[in-house]
Amino acid sequence: MNTRRFVLPAAALAAVLALAHPRPAPAAAPAPGAAPAPVPHGAAAMSDDTLHAALAAITRDVLEAIRTGDRARLARHLAPDMLLINRDGRESSRQEFLDALVPPREGYDLGFEIVESRTLARGEAALFTFLLAERLVIFGHDVSTTYRNHLLYHRLDGAWKLALYTYWEQPATPPAAPADTAALDALTGTYALAPGKWVTRITREGTTLRMQRDGGPVRELVPVAGGRFHVRGVEAEYFFEPGPDGRAAAFVFRRNWKDLRHARAE
Repeated sequence: MNTRRFVLPAAALAAVLALAHPRPAPAAAPAPGAAPAPVPHGAAAMSDDTLHAALAAITRDVLEAIRTGDRARLARHLAPDMLLINRDGRESSRQEFLDALVPPREGYDLGFEIVESRTLARGEAALFTFLLAERLVIFGHDVSTTYRNHLLYHRLDGAWKLALYTYWEQPATPPAAPADTAALDALTGTYALAPGKWVTRITREGTTLRMQRDGGPVRELVPVAGGRFHVRGVEAEYFFEPGPDGRAAAFVFRRNWKDLRHARAE
């Protein structure tokens, strides 16, 4: 198996460490004859609103460079040892990030909008976090989605440079499929991951299927195509294995293509 060791670049590491520590308390007034206090610099020298506006403007330019495939425009904003971690957890270096950039493909209508942004700053580091509404239409087919983005900036030679860029998709809620009460009845019952462990009860209320594990919260199983179900806010799918008597023999929770199979207990 080919594995790669994760190494955080120096600029990103310095920024993360800076953000991990709280701001120091304000210094007391200097004693008479003492040297003057140092002049604030980096994020400390800017008001919260000014810093946020500055990072928002840089981020919009970064996104426009990505949208148009403009490598030179993007390169101006990247720290020398910048790291990208994409939605699948794969890491790319600064050069790999730039090399992967391409102009818009034929049939693509792509646009970005920053929403719900905020800035966290410490010293020479600033984190700009936001939801990104991506509009993507490919030959008339809308496949738009929303991403959570974290952009960690580090101040180098008086300019904010992007040191670490991470993003992932926000879970989407698929439309519910029609439910047949007779088919749902075959799914109700009690299931367990191991004897007496992770006991999950499946019940039906009208055309709604509900699950409850070990006396925890009751959650709705929303039917989707192909006999699959989902739970709102959970990035996973649920399904049942049919048994020889027409009832489900097992209840399966699948996440990241790994299954937790709960066998029918009663």
